[in-house]
Amino acid sequence: MGSVVQGDGNSGVQVGINHGSICVSDSQALPEIRPDPLSTVPFSRDPDFVSRDGLISRMDEKASIAGSRLALVGLGGVGKTQLAIEYCYKVRERSPDTWILWIHASNAARYEKSLHDLADRLKIPRRHNLEINISQLVANWLQDENIGKWILVLDNVDDDELLRKPLPRVTGMDNHSSMQQQLYVPAQPPLRDLLQTSSGSIIVTSRNKGVALDIVGHKNLINVQPMNEVEAVDLLKTKLNVTSEPEVMESLVEALDFIPLAIVQAAAYITHRSPFCSVSQYLQAIQNSDHQAVLLLDQEADLLCRDWEAKNSVLITWQISFEYIRRVEPSAADLLSLMSFFDRQGIPRDLLLAHKYHNSKELDDSSTGVVDYTTSIDEKHHRLMDDITTLRDYSLVAVGSDHAFLTMHRLVQLTVRAWLNANKKLEEWKDQFIKSLYYQFPVVEYENWKRCQSLFPHVKWALFQRPLSLESLERWSWLLYQGAYYAMRIGNLADARKMAFTLREQEVKTGGPESDNALLCTELLAKVYRLEGRWNEAAQLQEGVIKTRNLRTGENHLFTLSKATLGLIYMDLGRWEEAEQLLKDAVEALDTQFGDEDPETLSNLGNLALVYWCQGRWDDAQRLQVQIVKVRQNTLGLDHLDTLMAMANLGATYISQGRFEEAKQILSKATAARRTKLGEEHPRTLESMANLAATYWEQDQWEEAERLQLHILRTNQKTTGRDHPNTLSSMASLALTYSKQSRWVDAEHLQLHVMQTMKIKLGEDHPQTLTSMANLAGTYMHLGRWDDAENIQMQEMRISTIKLGTDHPDTLVSMANLATTLLKQGRLEEASRLQLQVMQKGKVSLGDGHPDMVKYMGNMASIYKAQGCWGEAECLEVKVMQHRKVNLGQDHLDTVISMGNLATTYMNQGRWEEARQLLIPALRTRQTRLGQSDPRTLATMSNLATVYSNQGNLQETEKLEVQIVDIRKKTLGHDHHATLSSMLNLALTLFQLERYEEGERLEDHVIEVTMVKLGAGHPDAIASVVSLAFTCKATGRRSEAVDLLLVCVAKQERILGPAHPDTVKNSILLLEWEMEGLNLDG
Repeated sequence: MGSVVQGDGNSGVQVGINHGSICVSDSQALPEIRPDPLSTVPFSRDPDFVSRDGLISRMDEKASIAGSRLALVGLGGVGKTQLAIEYCYKVRERSPDTWILWIHASNAARYEKSLHDLADRLKIPRRHNLEINISQLVANWLQDENIGKWILVLDNVDDDELLRKPLPRVTGMDNHSSMQQQLYVPAQPPLRDLLQTSSGSIIVTSRNKGVALDIVGHKNLINVQPMNEVEAVDLLKTKLNVTSEPEVMESLVEALDFIPLAIVQAAAYITHRSPFCSVSQYLQAIQNSDHQAVLLLDQEADLLCRDWEAKNSVLITWQISFEYIRRVEPSAADLLSLMSFFDRQGIPRDLLLAHKYHNSKELDDSSTGVVDYTTSIDEKHHRLMDDITTLRDYSLVAVGSDHAFLTMHRLVQLTVRAWLNANKKLEEWKDQFIKSLYYQFPVVEYENWKRCQSLFPHVKWALFQRPLSLESLERWSWLLYQGAYYAMRIGNLADARKMAFTLREQEVKTGGPESDNALLCTELLAKVYRLEGRWNEAAQLQEGVIKTRNLRTGENHLFTLSKATLGLIYMDLGRWEEAEQLLKDAVEALDTQFGDEDPETLSNLGNLALVYWCQGRWDDAQRLQVQIVKVRQNTLGLDHLDTLMAMANLGATYISQGRFEEAKQILSKATAARRTKLGEEHPRTLESMANLAATYWEQDQWEEAERLQLHILRTNQKTTGRDHPNTLSSMASLALTYSKQSRWVDAEHLQLHVMQTMKIKLGEDHPQTLTSMANLAGTYMHLGRWDDAENIQMQEMRISTIKLGTDHPDTLVSMANLATTLLKQGRLEEASRLQLQVMQKGKVSLGDGHPDMVKYMGNMASIYKAQGCWGEAECLEVKVMQHRKVNLGQDHLDTVISMGNLATTYMNQGRWEEARQLLIPALRTRQTRLGQSDPRTLATMSNLATVYSNQGNLQETEKLEVQIVDIRKKTLGHDHHATLSSMLNLALTLFQLERYEEGERLEDHVIEVTMVKLGAGHPDAIASVVSLAFTCKATGRRSEAVDLLLVCVAKQERILGPAHPDTVKNSILLLEWEMEGLNLDG
C-alpha cells in the first residue's frame, strides 16, 4: 500500500511493505496563467477622505513618471498611508491597466511575508522554491516590460534595516539529513532589489526622513504636515454622527494639533458615547487636564483603513516611535524628554546646548575634575545637532526659520510626558527642565531683557511644573520670583500676578507666612497689585509685611525698604501725609546707614519728591530733584542711566511749574543721551520722548507733539504689541493731541480703542481705565454728545467711588468732570450741587492750597457765572488768582488764565477799567511766554480790544484788531472762521469810526467766503455766519441779521441735528431776535 505526496514545491512517496520494484511517475503541474492587472491595496477606500491641500496632485505629478521614486514623510498619524491609499484608488479608477501593488515594510518579517503574498497574487513562477531570493524574484518580475505600468507602495519604511541587512533564508537538507536554518546571504539588502527597478513608480511612506532621503533623495520628498483648519474641521464633520457649533469644532481640531488620527480618534470616541459625550465636553476634558487628555488619546479607534499592526491611538503611535529612538539614539530620546516640558513654541537651541554642556561638565568634573570648555562645547554642539536631526527625521520637532528655535506639537509633548510618567522618569526630567532654566535665566536688568524675553514663555510654563525634590523646588521658587519680577518690570501684570501669587502660596505652605521667602513673595505681590491699581489689597499685604518684619527683626535694611514701598502705595491711595512720613523715615534711615549719595537713598528721595508732586508742592519736588540730579552727575557722570532718570523726573516737574523752556532743554538732553545709551526703542528713551512731547503740547506746538507721539506709539506697537499698557498710554496721549487740534473723530477712534482694551487687559476699575473713560467723555463733550459723555462719566464716578472711596482725589476729579458736563448742558442746579460737594470733600482731603482744589474753585466760578451770580464768581476767581500768583508766580500760564477769567467777570459787570488792568499784564505775559501768534495770546488781545471799545477808545481797539486779523491771515489763512470772525470785529469798529466804505469791503469779503463755505456744508462756516449776524444786528441791520441766523439754524439742523446744543442755542436766539422785531414793528 502506498501514496504519492506532492505540494508546495516538494514531492515524495509513502510506501508500505514492499518486496518488489517501485516505479513513480511525477506528473508535471500545468503552467499558471498571469492574472490581469490588479490592485493588492489591503484596505478599503475611505468614503470620508478629505482632500489635503494639493498633496494628491503633487504625488500624481511625481509618480506618473515611469521609474520615479517618491516618499511621503511625516509624523505618525498625520495621514501618509491614507494619502497613499486614496492615490492608489484614484489611479486605479482612471487606469485599470495599471498594476497597484502594496508591500508592508515596517520590519523584515512583515516585508518578507508581504513579498510572498504578493508573489502568490501575481502568480510569479518559482515562487515556491526555497532557494529563491523572494525580493529578487519580485524585482525581476517588475522589470519585465511586458507586464505594463505599475505602482508599488512600500508602507511604513520607518527604519533602515531593510536597506542595510539581508533577509534570513532557509536551505534544503544537509549532509546530516536534518532540516536547519542557515543564513543565505544575497548580493544586497532586500529593498535595494526593488528600488533598482525602473519600469514603474515606487511610493514610500515613512516617519523617518533620514530613511526616506536614502531611498528617494530631497527632490522627491513630500513632507506631510498636519491638516490646515478647514481640512481638519471637514474631517471631524465627516466622522461625527453628532452636530456641534463650528467654533467648538475649530477649537477641538486646534487642541488636537490638526493631526488626522487624533481627530478620527476623537470623533470615534464622541460618536460611540453620544449623547453622554459631546464635542464641547471632549474639548473641555482634553484642555483642562493632561491626565484626562492622556486617557482620551490612549483610546484606540476601530479603523478598517489602517494596518492591523498599526496602533489606532495617536498616543501609542508616537510612543512606539519614541521607544524606537530610545533604542537606537538614547541621547536624542533624552533631548525629546527634556523638550517635552518647555513651552512648545520657540525652544531656544542655545538653551538645549547649555543644558547638554552643563550636564556633561558635571559628569566630567566628578570623574577627572578637568574640562576643556572649547573642545567640550564643540563636541556637545555636534552631538546636539545629531540629536535634533534624528528628532526632525521623525517629525517630532521642527526648526524655526532662523534656526535658533525649535518647536513641537502639544500632543507630542503630552505623549512623551505620559511615557515618562508610566516609566517613572517624569520627575527626573522635570528637574532637568527646571535646572536648565535656573542656570540660564539672567538677572532682570534691561541689558538682559532680550534674553529674558526669549526664556520667559518657558518660565511661565514652569509655573505648572512644580517639582517634588527640595533642591529642585528651591530652583523653581527662584525661577518664578525672577520671572514675576521681569513680568512686572515690562508691564505684563497678569503673568506677574499669577507667578507671584503661586509662589507666595508655595512659600507660605513650605516655611509659614512669616518666613523670609514668604515675606519677599508677599512684598512682590503687593508691588504687582499696586501697579494693577489694586491699592487697598496692596496696602493690606504690605502692612502685614512691615508688621511681621518689625516684630521679627526691628529696624533693619529690609524693614526700611518695606516702609518705602508702603509709602508709594499710600501715595496712590491719596494718603499723602502718611506716604510723606514713611518716605521721610526711609530716606533718613538710609542716609544714616549708607550716606546721602547712596543709590537707594537717592531713589527714595526721588519717591518723596513724587509725593510732593502729587500734593501740588512742585517747588519742594523740584528742590529734591535738583539735589538728586547734582549728586548723580557728580558720582555717576552726566550720561549714566540713573542720572538721566533724575533729569527726566526734574523735567516733568518743570512742566507742572509751567517752565516749559527749561523742561524742553533738560528733557532734550535726557532723550538724546538715552537714545545713545539705550537705543531708540528702550522704554526709558520713549518715556523721555513722551515728556518732551508734553512740553510741545503745553506750548500748543501740536505738530511737534504729534510727530513725537506717533513715533512713540509705533515703537511701542512694534516692541510690546498693540494692546500693551505702554502702547495704550502713548495712544491716549496722541488722542489728546488730536483733541487739541479739533480732530475729534481721530481722537474718538483712538480713545474708544484704549478704553475698551484697558477694560479687558487691566480691568474696568483700573486707574488707567478710568482715565481713558474720562478722556473719551471729554471728546464726546466737544462733539456735543452730552448723553454719551454723561453716561461714561457716571460709570467712572460710580466705579471710582466703590473702589477708592468718595474722598479719593481721583473720585473728586470724576465728580468735577461730570459737573462740567452738566454745566455745558445747562443743568445748572445739578452742576452746582455736585461741584459744591467736590469742593467740600476736597477741602478735607486735599486742603485749600492743592492745585486740584484751586481748579475746582475755578469750575465753581464758571457755574456761578452761568447762573448770573457774578459776585460769588468774582470772590472765587480772586482767590484762585491770588493763590496762583503766590504759589506759581505772576508769569505762570495758569496764573494768566485765572487773570483772564476774572477779567471776563468784570467785563460782564461793566467794570471795564478793572478788566483792562488785568488784561494788559496777562497779554504781556502771553506774548512773552507763548508768542504773538499763539491762539491764547490772540484771545487775550481780542478781550482787551472789547474793553477798549466799551471804554470808547476805538483807536486802540482798531490797532489790536488789525494785528489780530494780520496774524490770523498768516497763521490760519484768509478763509478760516477765526480770521473771518476777527474781520467782522474790525468791520464793526470801522463802522463805529464812521469809515463805512472800509467796513463794508471787509463785510462783503466775509459774506462772500462764508456763503461759499456754508453752501459746501463746511462746519467752520456756521460760526462765521453767527458772527456775521451779530455784526449786522450791531450796525442796525436787524432784518439781515435775522435772515443770516435763519440760514445758520437751517444748516445746523441738517448737519448737527435739531437736538444739538449749538442748534438749540441759535434757535432760541433766532426766536428772541424775531420777537424783538415784532415788538419794534408794533
